[in-house]
Amino acid sequence: MKFLPIMLLALVGCKEIPDALDLSLSAEEGKDATAIFEGCGVKTDGYLFCRVWEESSTDREIKIHLPKVECDRDNCVEIQIINLDGSPGMGVGVPKGSTEASFKLSQMLNSDEVDRSHDGEYRVLARTYFKGPDGIQRQSRFSGAFRLWVLKKNYQRVVCNDPERGWTKDLNKNCTAEYTTSMRAALCGECK
Repeated sequence: MKFLPIMLLALVGCKEIPDALDLSLSAEEGKDATAIFEGCGVKTDGYLFCRVWEESSTDREIKIHLPKVECDRDNCVEIQIINLDGSPGMGVGVPKGSTEASFKLSQMLNSDEVDRSHDGEYRVLARTYFKGPDGIQRQSRFSGAFRLWVLKKNYQRVVCNDPERGWTKDLNKNCTAEYTTSMRAALCGECK
């Protein structure tokens, strides 16, 4: 009997039905970008910025993290990437029970190599279907943006304590900005 509270706690952590419905202005209505991204070395909400060099490989993976939801469909989340020209791009269906969508840049760009034409901002639109506490299926939308910043293939980023640095500016006691005379720059230290 003393194991019952532990078992109940474990079940609550895996809950697929929300405890309550949020009746406030939705993220979509509020024009807030709330997609939770992982990729390009960071986890971030709403906006993912990714630097890549032209002619580099497109095998880099991007993830969108999601809550575990229960729905009456095969895919409880549908994600649509919007291309640079505004046309619908790659679509991703997230199967029931999954908590992330992942894809490679090669799928999104339909290319094995990055080129300058890929530089720009891609919108991410998503719809989540879920059962509320009353058992009725509902849907919510959320969005985000993915910025692909394509660097020229012969460009070299500056590193901290680079021998070519021209200036250093203290931003706080543990963080500095270092600049070269060609305005290559780096944040150095604990800057978050």
